[in-house]
Amino acid sequence: MAGKDVPLESVPVPVRATIDRETAGGVIDEIELDTSKDGETVYEVEFHLDGVKYEIEVAADGTLLKRSLD
Repeated sequence: MAGKDVPLESVPVPVRATIDRETAGGVIDEIELDTSKDGETVYEVEFHLDGVKYEIEVAADGTLLKRSLD
């Protein structure tokens, strides 16, 4: 499933709050707007912190769905 790249400035406020909290101290590499298997809007964020790459998935309401090493 390939998503559409979006800038941080265009994500909804609840999503941005979660992204800011989860990536604190890190550098965001990419944010993709995608659709889950259930048809829900999901933001997939790739970032690196202290030389380690991570990925998080955030629902449109700001709920953190997943955090993993990338």
